[in-house]
Order: sequence, then structure tokens, then C-alpha cells
Amino acid sequence: KNAPRRHFCEIRGIAIDKNGCFLVTYMKGLHLISNEVAKYDQNWKLLRLKCFKPMVGKVKIGPDHKYYICETNNVMIIKVKYRGQPAIGKVHVCDEELECLYDLTVDSPTSDVAFDTSSCAYVSCWSGSVHKFDNKGNLILVFKVPSCYGLAMQRDLLYVAESDGNCVSVYKTNGERLTAFGSDRELSVPVGITVDENGFIYVCSSRKGNIVVY
Repeated sequence: KNAPRRHFCEIRGIAIDKNGCFLVTYMKGLHLISNEVAKYDQNWKLLRLKCFKPMVGKVKIGPDHKYYICETNNVMIIKVKYRGQPAIGKVHVCDEELECLYDLTVDSPTSDVAFDTSSCAYVSCWSGSVHKFDNKGNLILVFKVPSCYGLAMQRDLLYVAESDGNCVSVYKTNGERLTAFGSDRELSVPVGITVDENGFIYVCSSRKGNIVVY
């Protein structure tokens, strides 16, 4: 409630690191062309601010305490920048000073990232795939998923919010699809998902404007 709201224009993601600091990704400016990541202390005092040229999306804190910042894009930028060529996407892996250590590169703009108990990172992207990286940033697996805009991991099960199918699919860490649940009556374009320590699954249904709990 004490956040300086006037500072933001369109917030894309928020996370809290091991020290209780807030990481906020947002776009601002007349045409939302300034893409920034801001780091605040617990009293919302600005500690760090860094600009990114590509659009920034969700931000997650990894088990290694690094900051994982999803690079996203919009359709118009993709048409202008790539002109029919395949559009790549990245997750910027940054230290506590917001300095980029390395990138996790995938085959299209990214939408989310999640982590298993082995500290492997799972990156979802617009192409309808999930890329699995080890804790050193090496790509070890790619598997297809339908229209994925949200990821969550619990007990080495990957929960995927499928925006086109209006459901949640569950995958093993090797990419094997186990089951799916949800329906059009419950979900409409789910874009965010998280799982708590008790196994309850919270899904953001964007078109319905509510949160569904399973």
C-alpha cells in the first residue's frame, strides 16, 4: 500500500527476494517504450533501477537467489524487428545489482519461468513450448505445450496455464503430460498460476477477472 504508484505505468511482474526486497518490472512512457526493472527495500525506497530495450514481463527469484527476468514483446515489434524471421526470446539472469550474468535463450518471446528441486529452470514461450535449462544455463530439454502463458512448479510437477484451452495441464520434469483439469465454465484465458505449500492451485482467469482455486 505504500508503493509509489505514480512511478508505474503498466506493471508486468513483481517478486520478493531473500532479503525482502521487491523486484518490479514495468513499462512507462507515452507509447510504453521505456522498459525498466526497479528494486525497492521493504519501505519502498528505490535501491536500483535498470532499463531494458526489449519489453520486460514477469520476474521470478530462482533457488540460486538470482533474478530471472522474462523478455517479452508485442506483435507489432515482432513484425518490425524480425520481418518474417523467427523471433527469439530471452530470460535475463541477473545478480542482486541487476547486472545480467547470462541469458536463457529460447525460440520465441517468453511468458514465464519456474524451477524444480534440482534448480533447473523451465521457460515457457509463445511458440507453444517449454525449454528446460540446468542450473548453469545449459539447454537440456524442449517439449511442446499448447498456448502456455503461466508456469508453476510443486514437488517436481509442472503446472501449465493453457490460455487457448482454458485449462491447466500437469507435466513431469521430462515433459510427459500427466493430466489436465479446468473448463470453459471455470477459466477464460488463464495467464497466471501458482501453487502453495499445501498443494492448492491458484489460477488467474484474465477474461473472467477472477482467481480460481483448485
